[in-house]
Amino acid sequence: GLESVGFAISLPVTGALVYRPSTMNSEIQVLDNLCKMLYESVDNANRLQAERALAELATSPECLQRCTLLLQSGTVPYAQLVASNTLLKLLTSKTGVNLQQRLELCTYLLNYLGERSSSLPPFVISSLCQLFARLTKLGWLDFDVETKSFPFREPVNSIARLAEESVDRGLLAVQLLALLVSDMNTMAGVDSISKQRKIALSFRDCHLLDIFKLSTSMLEKVIGASVDQTQLQLVNGLLQLSLNCLTFDFIGSLSDESGDDNVTVQVPTIWRIAFTDGGVISMFFRLYNVLPMELSGKVLQNIVQLSSLRRTLFSSNERQAYLAEIVKGVKAVMERPDKLRQQESFHEFCRVVSRLKSNYQLCELMKVEEYAEMMALLADFTIHSLRVGVLLCC
Repeated sequence: GLESVGFAISLPVTGALVYRPSTMNSEIQVLDNLCKMLYESVDNANRLQAERALAELATSPECLQRCTLLLQSGTVPYAQLVASNTLLKLLTSKTGVNLQQRLELCTYLLNYLGERSSSLPPFVISSLCQLFARLTKLGWLDFDVETKSFPFREPVNSIARLAEESVDRGLLAVQLLALLVSDMNTMAGVDSISKQRKIALSFRDCHLLDIFKLSTSMLEKVIGASVDQTQLQLVNGLLQLSLNCLTFDFIGSLSDESGDDNVTVQVPTIWRIAFTDGGVISMFFRLYNVLPMELSGKVLQNIVQLSSLRRTLFSSNERQAYLAEIVKGVKAVMERPDKLRQQESFHEFCRVVSRLKSNYQLCELMKVEEYAEMMALLADFTIHSLRVGVLLCC
């Protein structure tokens, strides 16, 4: 049950998700073969045939049961992937899935991931976590009159606890949270902007700050600890989780975050306590120093956002102290420039410097004790980068 994997939620499973081997056993082989053909066949005609047959699955009245069958008994990883992708389409199709079925599917997914995640390939886990995130988002506003609760919200706190407390399930819980935060921040699956805004702002107010604090408290524990390959995966997941929190559309503007035009992170006032002491930004610069190069880019992506917090979040003295931490961190990065040879890290570091210029006034920068040293290093860094750029172009 869910209790065995740490999720404190229990929902009844009715006939909607139950498959009967006597009537469906022959179908599993057909579905399995179609999935394998779709992803492994070198014959275009065979792949097209499989694609058409599986597309019909999404419009079938038995879609939910057959996808559950594929998840439960499919013998190739592609079977679980097809089932997950098909269910994702089913959620917003004309056929649809009723409330009780969605609740049961949500429960089933958490159980399934808890029991099988160690044996599933990463692309299947990611797809199933995405399905859970979409189910949770679409049911976020559904209120159960009998229990006087929002049932789709219940697993979130349990998953957060699991992330911190479970060695075995920690990575899975972090992946679930990261994809949930990400999906809550998109229009995907939602039929109106007003509904999406209502869902996103409710999620922001109920859970987002706690999830961000969870990610930073877990990352803090990494500093000074020996990190093996398994833990590196967890750290990577935590960095993505914190980044998803910091890039959240806090004010419901639905703006395009892909460019650098919007350079202010509009965190709510209630978040100020998480930043005013400078501990979080300082921690990310320390993470940059201790983590391997492969994670440097993602650490710097977080620092870009932390360097862009809205000015009104701080008092004048707090802002000056926060700026001092950024300048100190930027200076330290340039004093040990090895990791900046990686293209992603170089690009993200340039964004940090750009945000520093955009979000702080010159008079504020000049008050920082290490400003002159940082500027001297920055001048050398710029000249060196331009020379390298010229050499690469020649």
